[in-house]
Amino acid sequence: MAELSVTKPKNNQPCPCGSGAKFKLCCKRQTSAATNLAIERRRYAREWASSSSGYALDGHYEWMAAQLGEDPGSVLEAGAGSGMAARALAEAGHAVVAVESNPRCLGVAEKTLRKAGCLARFVPRPPQTKFRGSSYSVAYSTVASDVGMPDRGKVLLIEGDLLADQQLLSWLIQLTAFDAVTSWNNGTHGARPELAQLEAWVRLPGDYRR
Repeated sequence: MAELSVTKPKNNQPCPCGSGAKFKLCCKRQTSAATNLAIERRRYAREWASSSSGYALDGHYEWMAAQLGEDPGSVLEAGAGSGMAARALAEAGHAVVAVESNPRCLGVAEKTLRKAGCLARFVPRPPQTKFRGSSYSVAYSTVASDVGMPDRGKVLLIEGDLLADQQLLSWLIQLTAFDAVTSWNNGTHGARPELAQLEAWVRLPGDYRR
């Protein structure tokens, strides 16, 4: 492991992390990047909790669950959000595995599902988060061997990122052949690295829903 200097480099000097970039363009931004990530996650969770409450009152989640037919099956939900969609699926009799990467959303979803009495298990998997300049990457651990498919009418809420979590993807493939995959009104927070790879018109989380 490289030894890092304890002397703060000047802005235009090479960053001591060894990236080859200037310090001002690399680790000097780390604190601000971490703060921005926390702010964006919190803001998205708050906004989505408000939006999903309206969808629930209008019966949209029950409508979604009804589209899967009358025979309950196994459902993978990509993005648990506030937990409202997973709750509707469980109340319709499905066995649900809900995946969510935003810790703020996980907290809201866990509360929603516990209150409804349909949470089989909550599996937190806090990742190692590394920042490089204004971007970040995550590395998750393997899923514990005792984590399995929930019963019908129950939800397994698990922390993970379906776009950047190979450990989770491998586990899901081995877990079961899901009867359905749901993803309600896809959106994300503004600090996601993928935003830079999307078309120019996708600039804010709300743009995903246009």
